[in-house]
Amino acid sequence: MGKIIKIAFCDDDIAFSDKAKSKVETVCKQKEIDVEIKLFDSAAAFLENDLSFFDVIFLDIEMDINGIEVGAEIAKRKINPIIIFVSSYIEYAPKGYQVSAFRYILKDNFDFLITSCIDDVVTKMDERKRTIKVKTGMVTESILLEDILYIESRKRLLCIHFVNDKRPELSYYNKICDLENEIGFKGFLRIHKSFLVNVQYIESIARTGVKLTNGEVLSVSQANYNEVYKSFVFYSV
Repeated sequence: MGKIIKIAFCDDDIAFSDKAKSKVETVCKQKEIDVEIKLFDSAAAFLENDLSFFDVIFLDIEMDINGIEVGAEIAKRKINPIIIFVSSYIEYAPKGYQVSAFRYILKDNFDFLITSCIDDVVTKMDERKRTIKVKTGMVTESILLEDILYIESRKRLLCIHFVNDKRPELSYYNKICDLENEIGFKGFLRIHKSFLVNVQYIESIARTGVKLTNGEVLSVSQANYNEVYKSFVFYSV
């Protein structure tokens, strides 16, 4: 990859964290991946840090602050690390994915699953470098796909809505069908004739609409709902 992957483990089980850190370092050394790993045994202390420093965060669930709440706080800070929940309890898994967890690993399966998980993390980080080129007037700029929340079709214009809600919308001439052909296989889902959504920012899908991680709800095609839902499940696995 060419860069050091910065990883945090937040878990009050110090013995497990030490063991997991050693396992990750061994796997990454075998794959010639440079990593820097920091351990935190308190969620409260962890949240006092600048979390934008970390590329990957491994979170326990049952700590001084519930891990799901920690994940929600990370989302509020408008940063987008790869979050992996590591827990002894499978029943928390659905809530973990509600805060856009990348993986949910049971502690008993950690040694068995961590190698494939690291492979998937590297793939995900490479995907985040992908861009589209957008021409507005005489200026052409590259937009990182991971910065895009969703794209809306407004007649002859496409309007890009960004994850950072302080960044103004960007409109340019293009057809949503053409853009779907370009980025549809890169984690974007056509949920409606007017909306192309970044799957990683979808919190839930129902017939009443698609809820995004920022709380916004977009219309979903009723005629193609089943296909949209199946595609969402496929991307989420």
